[in-house]
Amino acid sequence: MSKHFYFSILLFGLGFLLFSCSDGSSQSETMDPESQIFDNDMDGVFNTNDNCPFMANANQLDNDNDGMGNVCDDDDDNDGVLDVVDNCPFTINPEQLDDDEDGFGDLCDEDGDEPDEDGDGIREADDNCPLISNADQLDTDRDGIGNVCDSDDDGDGIQDADDNCPLTPNANQADTDADGIGDVCDQ
Repeated sequence: MSKHFYFSILLFGLGFLLFSCSDGSSQSETMDPESQIFDNDMDGVFNTNDNCPFMANANQLDNDNDGMGNVCDDDDDNDGVLDVVDNCPFTINPEQLDDDEDGFGDLCDEDGDEPDEDGDGIREADDNCPLISNADQLDTDRDGIGNVCDSDDDGDGIQDADDNCPLTPNANQADTDADGIGDVCDQ
């Protein structure tokens, strides 16, 4: 066959391709004919409103609110650590701490292993005073706040600094012998 035959076939193919796409659409995108707005990823969200116009994401999730949808965002928490190596891809943790070395960062670890900010050996979720060390977790009035963080340890409504018996409830502050120790503690 002659070169002219092949050349004619090539031109015909190119002409067909140009003609079939001349309306601005193709199989890989949809268009609203009235507004000429495209939806390249065909997720039902037009490109002008799509936070990831070339990857389908109808839910438009954007964990870090950076305007880029999670499905096309390489760093979903904007902590500077790419999701493929981030041990907490949806929680900001640039330090990547993982005390129990289970592959999940301390800040998002499902088994509850969390950092111990005050160093008292009590996990943050269980610590009744997470920022001040109190390994004994003493909570005299059982209000969920450890005594070292609680300004009213006995829960009688009198602040410890003014309470004549700070570890035993005595709202009336009775002190019959005037020794500065409340009667309920003066035994």
